[in-house]
Amino acid sequence: MRLGRLDRRIEIQQPVLAVNDYGERDKTYTVFHSCWAKVTERYGDEKDLSEVDYPVLRVSFFIRHKAGVLQQFRVLHEGFLYEILEVKEVTYSRNRYLELITERRGNQTGNATGAPVASDATYENSDGSFSQAISSGDTYVAPDITITDVDATTRDVPANTDVTCEWKTITVDNTDGVEKVSQATYPSGGAIELPDLNLRDGDGFSTDYPVPAEILINGRPIASATYASIGGNDLLAIQLEALPTVFPISIENGNGGVLGTITSNPSGTFDLGQIGIFNNTTLLGNFNRVSNNVRVVTASDETVQGTVTVEQNNATTIIKVPDYPTAASGICYKNIVPVSIEYSARTGDCADRFQDGEYDATPPARPEAFAEIDYAATQADVRGTPATGTSSTDLVSPTILKENNAFGNKFRYTDSAGNPSDASVGSNIWAHVDWRNHSFTGATNNYVIDNLYNRGLTVVYYETAAGRYTASDDGVDGLDWDAWMDEIAGITTYLGLSGWKPLDLPYAMASAHGAFIEPDATWADNFFTMNRAGNRGGFLTGEVSDTNQYIFLHDSGDANFTEHDAQSGGDRGFVTDIVNVFLVRKHFT
Repeated sequence: MRLGRLDRRIEIQQPVLAVNDYGERDKTYTVFHSCWAKVTERYGDEKDLSEVDYPVLRVSFFIRHKAGVLQQFRVLHEGFLYEILEVKEVTYSRNRYLELITERRGNQTGNATGAPVASDATYENSDGSFSQAISSGDTYVAPDITITDVDATTRDVPANTDVTCEWKTITVDNTDGVEKVSQATYPSGGAIELPDLNLRDGDGFSTDYPVPAEILINGRPIASATYASIGGNDLLAIQLEALPTVFPISIENGNGGVLGTITSNPSGTFDLGQIGIFNNTTLLGNFNRVSNNVRVVTASDETVQGTVTVEQNNATTIIKVPDYPTAASGICYKNIVPVSIEYSARTGDCADRFQDGEYDATPPARPEAFAEIDYAATQADVRGTPATGTSSTDLVSPTILKENNAFGNKFRYTDSAGNPSDASVGSNIWAHVDWRNHSFTGATNNYVIDNLYNRGLTVVYYETAAGRYTASDDGVDGLDWDAWMDEIAGITTYLGLSGWKPLDLPYAMASAHGAFIEPDATWADNFFTMNRAGNRGGFLTGEVSDTNQYIFLHDSGDANFTEHDAQSGGDRGFVTDIVNVFLVRKHFT
C-alpha cells in the first residue's frame, strides 16, 4: 500500500479524570503520542445542536500503527481539536497503519457555534465595583455615568459609550499678570509652546532664545536686570559685574599635569599641544586633541575590539587594548548530512534526527586547525620503516590529515586515546587502520574516531541482547528496518557512550565503507569486523527513498547502494544476510 507522504505533525491526546475541591470530576487531557500523519478531509456537513446549525468537518488521519489508541482520545492538529469517531486498522498493509476517523464541530465552546445560551445573567463593569443581576428574558437599562473634568465641573453621559473630554481655555501669564499664551484647544503633542525670550546687548545685537528655567552667563554675577516691553518686544536687560582679571589660565589634565597656560586673551582659540600615541616604546604618531573617545578597530570592518583602558601620569598617556584576535582554539571539522533532510519516514531515522539538530557542526569562532585530508601523504608520514616490499613514498591517503587532530597527531582514524592501530605492519602499509587486530589498550574497545568528520563509530557489528545482527525478517538473526530504527533509538549507552544514531549514506560513502566498499580490498581490509566468513558485509543505513524502501550499501566491489523493502528488511537472500549494523555518534562536543 502507498499512502503517500506522512508529512503532517499531529498530537494524540488522552483524557484524564480527576476530582476537584468540590468533589466534582474534571476532565483534562495529556499527550499520548506525537507522530507524523497523512491528513485527508472526508466531507463537510452541518448538524443541529440546540436548534443552532454549526459546521462539521470530518478528517481521516493515517499514522503508523500505534497500540493503545482508543475512540475516547482526541487529535490536535494545527491548533484545532478533532474528536475520534472510529479507530480503524488498515488491514491490507500488514497492520502497519491506523486510520483515525475524526470530526471537528465548530469551535467546541459553549454550544457548537460559541453563541451564549439563554439563561439568567449578571452585568458588571471591568473592575467589579458595579454588579446587577438580570433575569432571563429581561432588558436591563444601565444608568448614566458621571464625568468629572479637570476643572471639577461634572456632566452625565450614557454608560458603555465613548467619552470625549472637554478642553478648557488655558492662559500662561508672567509674574506681572501679562498674558503671554492663550490656548483654547488641546495643543498638538500635549505641550504648550512659549514665545522665545529676546536678549539684546548694549551694542544693539539682538537674538531670540527659548525661555530658560534660569539664566546663567558663564558663571559671572549679574549686577542688575530690567524687564520691559519696547517696540512690541519683551526685553530683559542684564548688566553684569565688571570682568575680574583671570590671567594666566592654566589647563591641566586629570592628574594635575599642566597641558598649557593662557597668559592673555587669545585670538579666538587656544591650541593645545598634540598627544603622542605609542606602541610599547615606538611612537606611532602625534595626534591633535580633538576627540573625546579613543576607538581601537580592525582595518577591515571597523569593529571595536573590546574595552580600552587608559593610564595617565603627568608625562605619559598609556592606552591599553585587549589582545586581538582572541586565541585560536578548537577544530573546524568537515560536515556531512543525510541524503534527504526534509523527508522523514519515521521517528529516529536520519532525516528526523537532522531536523532535531543532531547533525549540527557549528565551527569554533576562530579555529586552531581545519580538518582536511592530505592526499599527498606517504608511508613515510606514518612509520619510519616502510612495510616489507613497499616504498616509503607509497601513498596512504585518505588516512592522513594536513593538520593535527585533537590528539596532536595527523591520523584521520584513531582510538579514543588518540592512537592509530597497533596491528603488526609486516608487508601491510595499511596496518595503521587495521582495527580487527588493534589491542585498544587504554581506549574504548571496538570504538574508532574519524578525526575528519568528528564521528565516533563502532568497528565491530552491533548485536542486540537477543542476538540479532542482520537486516532481514527471518526471526532468527535479523530485524527489519523499522525494528532496527527502534532498537537504535532505544540505546541509552553502548560501549559506555551515548548519542548513538544509525549510519547515513553520505558518510558511509565518504568513509572506509565507501572508499573501498569491499572489505577485502586494500586499506578497508580488517577495518570492520562483520558477522560473516571472509569478513564480507554490507552496511545498514537510517535512510529511505520512500515510505517503504530503505537504503543500504553492499560489497559489490564498488561504492554501490541497494534499496529493499522496509518491512521485510530485504530479499532474505545472500545480499540481505550480509548486511550488518554499525553505529555512529558525534565524538567531540
